[in-house]
Amino acid sequence: MILILSSDLNPGYGSGAEPPLTTREHQKTVNVKTLKAASIICRDYIERNQLDTCHWRGGQVYNGDSIVAEVSYNGTVWTRDGFEIDV
Repeated sequence: MILILSSDLNPGYGSGAEPPLTTREHQKTVNVKTLKAASIICRDYIERNQLDTCHWRGGQVYNGDSIVAEVSYNGTVWTRDGFEIDV
């Protein structure tokens, strides 16, 4: 499966150790084996880049060309129909 990590650039960035996101870094894809891994990776990306809910745009999980799940800001994994998936 492929996980999309995406955000708007973060103009409200704090004084953390990492630099603000650049246009090159604000979207990337990651291979994941499980939805639980996708949730953990999303939360790490959000925390590392000090994103708030207004800037988080990623979390789509693809299997081939189809979106099979989406990870919300808090790490919850959802079906495309809006049902929570227990990971």
